[in-house]
Amino acid sequence: MPLLQRKLKTKTAWIVRISYSFPGCKEKQLWKTLKTTKRPSRALVAQTEAELWARVEEMRHEKPKPTRKPQAIVQHTGPAGVLVKEYLVYRQPLVSLNYYKQMHVVLQATAEFMGDCRIGEWTLQRIREFLAQGRTKIGWAKDRKKPWTERTYNIYRVHIIRFLAWCVAEGKLAENPARDIVKLREQTNPPRIHDREEIERILAACRTYDETRSQKGPYLEFSVRLALATGMRVGEMIAADWSWISFERHIITIPAEATKGKSGRVVPISSDLEARLLETPKRRRRGKLIPGLRSNDDRGLQKALEQAGLPHCGWHRFRHDFVSYCLMAGIDPRLVQDYAGHDSLQTTMRYARVTEKHREEGRERLPF
Repeated sequence: MPLLQRKLKTKTAWIVRISYSFPGCKEKQLWKTLKTTKRPSRALVAQTEAELWARVEEMRHEKPKPTRKPQAIVQHTGPAGVLVKEYLVYRQPLVSLNYYKQMHVVLQATAEFMGDCRIGEWTLQRIREFLAQGRTKIGWAKDRKKPWTERTYNIYRVHIIRFLAWCVAEGKLAENPARDIVKLREQTNPPRIHDREEIERILAACRTYDETRSQKGPYLEFSVRLALATGMRVGEMIAADWSWISFERHIITIPAEATKGKSGRVVPISSDLEARLLETPKRRRRGKLIPGLRSNDDRGLQKALEQAGLPHCGWHRFRHDFVSYCLMAGIDPRLVQDYAGHDSLQTTMRYARVTEKHREEGRERLPF
């Protein structure tokens, strides 16, 4: 499946993007902008994807262009802010909306600190000074609520390095002054998981929300149950179809095009979830599994969490719960890795959390 992405700052343009590679070459991308007031249909997306792949085949058979001598480095003499704007325009169709917003904030803050100067004046000393002030909450960062964490520092560092590397590749800068800035080691606190009592409170609050406040029908409680029972990501649940489910084999098959890593997986269906699925009449077992669930729409979930007296969390927290409870139930980590669709076992073990109840049970089983 191609990547369909809304173009920034406009509601009438969508981008269809594909990734391709030739033997001996790095992976490249090709995209086309669709001008439509509504989300394009699957037929239009498929037609556009076919046109893009046809263009790839044409390029595959084209004769290679004669190599040219590399141009001499021409230092950019205008303000560095002009290059920042050019870089943002260049990167906009290549990245997600959230990543673009993050990149925009970082580079605008850096350009404001550097002032109206040439890109050649972005020296290593000045960049280190900018990053140090963010870490210590002095200078330009004195009005911040709190100093940067190691993760925030690393985010600023990588965006600055990539921008300056682009300037070097475009011949605007002789060398990248920030390439030697070392990444900080991040200290991550594992997010807590919900215990059984909290899960029951969340499900009860979701049930109440479906009965009294939901205009989409009873979808919220079932969505939470599905996330807890299968570990599916919210995007996978939105795309979930009744055709994915096999009651004979007691499994749900998630196709590759619906997953984050583009690798399909098979997840067993628990008896409780299967009973809930069988409550739906056969004549209605077609189309979307959860028609009411929409992308980035978690207002109902947050209202249910408030009613349950629990802090806000995203849909991904239930995926953490699924992996953690599978491991605590004694399921082989390799099998849990397969259920969750992780590339490595190390990723699965990072998801492993334990509740206070399991900690107490473990303490009672200590041998000495």
